[in-house]
Amino acid sequence: MKKVLLFCIAIFITTLTFNNSNAQDVKQVNLKDSVIVTAEKNLPVPQVSSIATKLFIPLKDIPLSVSVVNNSLINNQNNLVLGDALRNIAGVNTQTGNGVHDYFIIRGMNSLENSLILTDGTLEPEVTYYNLYNVERVEVLKGPGAFLYGSNPLSGTVNLVRKQPQFRNFVNLQSSYGAFNSVRNSIDAGYGSTETGLAARINLLWEDADNYRDDKENEILAINPSVTYFAGKDLTFNLNFEYINSKYKPDAGIPLVADNTTFQLNKIADVDRKTSFQTPIDYSDQKIIRAKLYTDYKISENVTFSNKMYYSQLDWKSTGTLLNGAYPTQAGTIVVRSMSKLDDVRDLFGMQNEFSFKFNTGKITHKVIAGFEWSVLKEEYSYDVATVIPPVSLTNPVNQPADYNALMSPYLAGDVTNTVFAPYIIDHIKFSDKLQMIIGMRYDIINFENKAKNYLADREYDNLSPLAGITYSIVKNVSLYANIGQAYAPPSSQVIGDDREAERSTQYEFGVKQKFFDGRLNVDVAYYHLEKDDISIPSADGLSRQQGDMLSKGVEVEIRMEPLENLFTFISYAYSDAKMTKFNELIRSQVGNGQSVSFIANRDGNRPAFAPEHLLNIWCTKEFSNGIGIGGGVRYIDNQYIHINNAFELDTAFLVDAIVYYKWNKFKFTVNFKNITDKEYEMRGFGASSVIPAAPRSVYGKINLSL
Repeated sequence: MKKVLLFCIAIFITTLTFNNSNAQDVKQVNLKDSVIVTAEKNLPVPQVSSIATKLFIPLKDIPLSVSVVNNSLINNQNNLVLGDALRNIAGVNTQTGNGVHDYFIIRGMNSLENSLILTDGTLEPEVTYYNLYNVERVEVLKGPGAFLYGSNPLSGTVNLVRKQPQFRNFVNLQSSYGAFNSVRNSIDAGYGSTETGLAARINLLWEDADNYRDDKENEILAINPSVTYFAGKDLTFNLNFEYINSKYKPDAGIPLVADNTTFQLNKIADVDRKTSFQTPIDYSDQKIIRAKLYTDYKISENVTFSNKMYYSQLDWKSTGTLLNGAYPTQAGTIVVRSMSKLDDVRDLFGMQNEFSFKFNTGKITHKVIAGFEWSVLKEEYSYDVATVIPPVSLTNPVNQPADYNALMSPYLAGDVTNTVFAPYIIDHIKFSDKLQMIIGMRYDIINFENKAKNYLADREYDNLSPLAGITYSIVKNVSLYANIGQAYAPPSSQVIGDDREAERSTQYEFGVKQKFFDGRLNVDVAYYHLEKDDISIPSADGLSRQQGDMLSKGVEVEIRMEPLENLFTFISYAYSDAKMTKFNELIRSQVGNGQSVSFIANRDGNRPAFAPEHLLNIWCTKEFSNGIGIGGGVRYIDNQYIHINNAFELDTAFLVDAIVYYKWNKFKFTVNFKNITDKEYEMRGFGASSVIPAAPRSVYGKINLSL
């Protein structure tokens, strides 16, 4: 109650502080990865994106698969974290990482090992939930993105474009309450003066929720001030700082139950879906700092220089119970458990220097970005494990008094410095109104050093990442495109004593982009063929071996349209054929009563975890002249395996959501309905031995005040 009262006081003070002004589309300054405007024109049907080329090019002219989820769709669907927004993207399956961080699969490949997340065009080293309280839009580049962004984006790159200062005064206050005692309050306020060239903005978030599962409450506090200053018509500075303190309770879900004779985990435990099997000491606390200073200097009409300095820190401390399955015994079925403890501090400092040029060679026009990135990632971590902790009864999971920390043993430790120097160049070539081309490449020189005692694993890598794409307009507003590219991913900093080569991916893709009725209907169709080689496979003995290859191919369709005034529809569909073409895994298997054996398992031909063949998402909203709006959507998720062993498969899920809202004066009242049919379905738990029940039917109410 005290926190709610404090928030109400903050609303009152903020309301007195700022003057009301009407938003007008007046002035726009294009920085390569963001737009600073006097007022935001939030187009319901996205038309441009910067992630693919660092240049604002119409989506129909980009010879790559690029998708955008803008703020209006984020708000209508009540999307709170990155995974919620990504459900709108064809070929993306969103899951969770033990209930404490975003985790998703793009084109059959998981985000931890195969994707890269950026904020405002610069690297994010964190594993966290990316809250959307300060995000203007989410951009996704599917396929290899190393030609611009360096290591790791084998299957996808996600860019969160945060809300930037505007040259007007405004306040937006939002408060919501809903299922599971979820309280979420936010403030978005800004000040701007065109006379002084100074604009400032601040976004704040406070959230407290119990969650739908027992003992899984979370609390988040975040603040994000930013300032833009025009020091003359040719020089711009943008300073952005963000601090986040998030506290979650980890969740390994509910266990799978072993067969009485084979001991194979083959069914979900028949218990209350809210039941928790965690220990009382489980927690996950993250403190995140992001600081960025961007400078743009317009040297001439055709030449611009940009400098981006960025720093981020993740301080992550957690202890989590892991469920290794439920096994029958003479005394009843018990849940076998283990535990991990992480203390991890990561500091990333980096800088990008870029020149952008516009010039002609005869009748051919060029837009070129040439630059280099330098970054240093320092990470100190310790990872302790308890391979066995006291089991609990499946039907009555009461934790007996125990000193769980005393059971922990050191497992991994690191004092890592990872230094990267990488020049890159990209050229957008326009031969004519019909024919355009993009050529880009980046050369990364990486020095990896681990100073931790007994964990020396110094390595050096150098990698060239090329990409080429071409677009041809067969008729007005209908374009064919094709591209080919490569990317790489060096081994994790938590690899010990294993001198491995970088993992690599190669993709070729072709498709068609169609834009009709002045952009009111946009249809994109893509076919891709994506190969990943030299996959590192974590084994039961703690080492990683390089003995895996993977192939993913499929078709993706995205439709964005406004068939009638204020009627917006978004449709995405993906067919994915993903399989492991080579995969030998050393595993340790439970044989009952906590005993285990180790053996080599051949997974050739198996499907990756959480990579369903079919994914369909439809969302539609209609706003009437009287201020009432309605909307709804469906999501179909095909059968999916929970582990590479393909031993247990989740059933299909068909989910239905809806929204009703009313705009009155400066207020907007919204009610969101989630999982209307109360469908029971499951998400990613721990490996092959547990799953997390997804939330049941739930309702959330929200009040928005714009001044």
